[in-house]
Amino acid sequence: MKIALALAVAVVDITTCLTLARAQVSSSVQLADALPTPPSTGIPDGRKPAGSRGSCEETGTPLTPLLPVTDSGYSGLTLKEHPTFWFFVPYKTNNAISGKFFLEDGEENILYRTSFKLPKTPGFVSVSIPQEKTLEVNKQYHWQFKIYCLSGKSYQPGFVLHEGLVQRVALPDLENQLKKATLTERIALYIANKMWYDVPAELAKIRRHPEDWANLLRAMGLEQLEVEPIAGAVMPAQN
Repeated sequence: MKIALALAVAVVDITTCLTLARAQVSSSVQLADALPTPPSTGIPDGRKPAGSRGSCEETGTPLTPLLPVTDSGYSGLTLKEHPTFWFFVPYKTNNAISGKFFLEDGEENILYRTSFKLPKTPGFVSVSIPQEKTLEVNKQYHWQFKIYCLSGKSYQPGFVLHEGLVQRVALPDLENQLKKATLTERIALYIANKMWYDVPAELAKIRRHPEDWANLLRAMGLEQLEVEPIAGAVMPAQN
């Protein structure tokens, strides 16, 4: 399954998020008005993961990126050269046997690809882009996060996946505001400026502050995940 990198302008509905941000950091709204629109993934099917499922059946929230979903799918901006991606994974390791993640540019050149094993317990898991793999400014990248699941009906494992787009931008004024802001103010700036891929860098810190954690998940439409733990980083698979 391959995602089409749409060139049409995506209209992202962040009315609720902007209301929160204006109440906390009014200067962020002016920056947000000048930002480029995040790229459109062209996938309007909400949070339901694609794939053949196998034994990866969920009783609650399915495999979910830590991102808001819009009519444009999963897309957003980052200020970082090496962003970290977080996903809520509800599967136990006796069902989810392995996974793959890749990041490629618009010409399908692979910037980063890895096979991994999941942490032992369900929860939020992360994939980080190595220091030697740098996102270029104003360039769009397509990512895919796939988990393979045991299946009692076939010798081939089933799988579930999500994919989306990320674009790095250079905004010195916003970076300066973030350096001077408190944690609560930084969350408001991330939300107002659609810097969804920069939130994960502070996830562990945010998780320790219940009010900030609840506000962030509410802005993403993920309130149901408020009590879920951080499981940690994926583990590179042994060859």
